Amino acid sequence: MMKTFKWQFKLMVNKVNFKTAFTAMMLMCVGYTVYNVLAYSTIDKTASIDSNFAYIFYSSNQLLPILVMLLPVIAVLPFSTIHTANKSLHSSPIYLTRLGVKQYYCSQALCSFAGSFLVIFIPLVTNIILNNIFFENTKFDGWNTYFAALTQISPKLLSQQTDYPNTIIWAKLFFENPVLYTLLSAFAVSFFIGIWGIFTYSISIWIERFAILSALPLEIVIFVGLQQSSEAEASISHTFINLNIMDYFTVNSLMGKNYFIPFIFSLILLMISMILIHIKRKGDQLE
Repeated sequence: MMKTFKWQFKLMVNKVNFKTAFTAMMLMCVGYTVYNVLAYSTIDKTASIDSNFAYIFYSSNQLLPILVMLLPVIAVLPFSTIHTANKSLHSSPIYLTRLGVKQYYCSQALCSFAGSFLVIFIPLVTNIILNNIFFENTKFDGWNTYFAALTQISPKLLSQQTDYPNTIIWAKLFFENPVLYTLLSAFAVSFFIGIWGIFTYSISIWIERFAILSALPLEIVIFVGLQQSSEAEASISHTFINLNIMDYFTVNSLMGKNYFIPFIFSLILLMISMILIHIKRKGDQLE
């Protein structure tokens, strides 16, 4: 299996689709840092944007809704449409015979995860590194304002605050080691997109043409979630359930979060993917 995966991985990283997705994501991540550098170029570093606020998946990024709408397409591009491409070139039967049906589909599913994960994670880490080079971690400068912006607690009340807010997952880590928190956030969103890469692959193996349409289900999920975001922001009650899946993978303090939602959603995606791939594999074995 590992030899097959390595072969498929080498095939993937040399594909135009992978390079396009990686380049697009890298340009957005580096471009956002460059934008902030230019925007704060005339301001003293200690009064400039905090290095963690400059993270592209931080809630203050006004372009974040556009970015998250692009993620499903970026997830599909690296390797999820490989089966459809092989089929159009009439090379699928050759690979199936050479590799075996099980190894063929399993290795491609793993590569779909790896490709979608890497095209998100590496650019995000680059963004974090650049932010920490060009900006300072100013949490000790105006720390109350920094805390208040995330927790919706006024700076005046914050002086008496002893507990970390439950609106931010792993809040203690965020306030004590924000760089590590941001890296974990980058890993989490990349892992989720990797799972989505497997799901889109499991759909694309059933599509004869236009496999890029396998990105459509997540586009719908994200679009509906964005429509609900305004309600989440306006909510002052934890009884409100935030169904915007991407809010769980960005650095924010929105209320109404239940982290079982992204966990169950990802689990459902994996289960559906495994079922679709298993049915397709069994069908090809019978042929």
